[in-house]
Amino acid sequence: MRFIIYITALLFTAAIILFAVKPVSSQNPYLAKLAISGTVGEMNVSSGGDVWVATAAGKVYFRSKTDQLWRENNISTTDDELSSNHFERISSFSDATMILSGFLQNDGKEDFVFRTEDQGKTWNKVIFGESSWIDGAYFSKSGKAWMTGSSQYIYYTDDCGKTWRTFDKIEKTGNLRLVAVHFKQDGKTGLLGSTWNSLYLTSDNCKTWNKIPTPLTQHKVCSGV
Repeated sequence: MRFIIYITALLFTAAIILFAVKPVSSQNPYLAKLAISGTVGEMNVSSGGDVWVATAAGKVYFRSKTDQLWRENNISTTDDELSSNHFERISSFSDATMILSGFLQNDGKEDFVFRTEDQGKTWNKVIFGESSWIDGAYFSKSGKAWMTGSSQYIYYTDDCGKTWRTFDKIEKTGNLRLVAVHFKQDGKTGLLGSTWNSLYLTSDNCKTWNKIPTPLTQHKVCSGV
């Protein structure tokens, strides 16, 4: 009888240890929490299925398709500390090559973006032109991209963001701040829109422009449900 009680006590103790240890040794990784800091402007899904987001707090997060977990990506460069890192988007040419843009400022200048060729493991600072808060961008898999913003200039690359050229303002006078950019696969036909109810169409990659009617000027908007 005493032996049976002894064995029962051992089994009970073993069960307590097992249940106490099991949650630690077999922790479900999806229970881990990742605090997202800052508002998200745009999301980017790579061709391989990875999801990237950049926030106004200067943070970058990604979710790998392989394990579906969110992680923070540290933006570490050889440059001095940024005085402003208001990220708005990550745009990709491929799974590995991406551009991080928004309102990036260092030493009083906003004339650069961050670029990676190794899927975010390292980032390099690339100068694109006149200082500008980048409001709109369009990236193609062919290695071409267009960016524009507060400077009203259009910045263009055809080598996956290694080097950039500056195209002139659409309107030489005024304050036409462009926030939306779209181009066809031919790399010549593009449509740019501003917050001032203006749409401009180019068929020669920003050499000439035609102002076209907007849905608002054509009264093609929904007046209610």
